[in-house]
Amino acid sequence: MKNNGVFTIIGFVVVLGGFLLLALTKAMASFTIGIVLIFIGLILIIFSMEKGKKGGKR
Repeated sequence: MKNNGVFTIIGFVVVLGGFLLLALTKAMASFTIGIVLIFIGLILIIFSMEKGKKGGKR
């Protein structure tokens, strides 16, 4: 159960990092990296929430 909280925290940090990259830089390379980071973070958050739901049912 502790792992789920860690995954959500990591996911939020990654998403925040991606938004910071998008906000601070105008270069195209870092722009795409920021978008990729946001997607990875969202996937991590969704994955950990799904895991939490499955664990809660048991």
